[in-house]
Amino acid sequence: MAPTEEMGFKFIQQIQQKESRGQNLTKLPADFFGALSEHIARLRQLARDETARDPMSTTATLVQNELKNTLRLAQDIVSLRLRKMANRAVDALEGGKVDLRSLTPGEKDLYEQLARFMAAAKGQLAPKDGAISIPAPPPVIVQPDDVPEPHMGAPPATAAAPEPPGAGPPSADAGGPDILIHVLKDTPSFAGEGGRTYSLKKGDIVTLSQNLADVLLSRGMAEEVKAGQ
Repeated sequence: MAPTEEMGFKFIQQIQQKESRGQNLTKLPADFFGALSEHIARLRQLARDETARDPMSTTATLVQNELKNTLRLAQDIVSLRLRKMANRAVDALEGGKVDLRSLTPGEKDLYEQLARFMAAAKGQLAPKDGAISIPAPPPVIVQPDDVPEPHMGAPPATAAAPEPPGAGPPSADAGGPDILIHVLKDTPSFAGEGGRTYSLKKGDIVTLSQNLADVLLSRGMAEEVKAGQ
């Protein structure tokens, strides 16, 4: 499989679901993380282009939404895999057999560094005079709006996706009651709440969250279906 050709929201979502459902590491293409970073860079550029063209357009809103959800999934994949790698490093210290075949080449290098760190830490923390001294870790402060790029080392600081000037369109991830709508125009594929991918066609009758429906209603791409219609 060539991830640079197949990389997209649905593929990334499938990887995240596999990682979250099992204890084993999912087998990834060797260049998965490089292709993922390139895909996110293309989404960022597309978001900038669409925002510059028309910050209030449906396409700009949907691309921003897909970028946000893609970053969330990518960071979750990294966190899940790091946690599994750490567990395997501890297992190795206890004499367990560790299968590293599902790691990418970059992850294998990181695992070796992690395993050496774990071994050194165990040597320092092992009881000598009946006491174990564990230094307190430094506090970690994470800003709510920070969404780091997928990176298997210390993630670099990244700029937030560009915001439309003024009030801007509402976020599709916000809450609100569901609304039944009648789609009047075909829409481009976009990611909505919970990572679900939508691709609506003219004539479809679907239920969407209020804020996501409002985006389509305000652009004349759909009409609300009232009770009794």
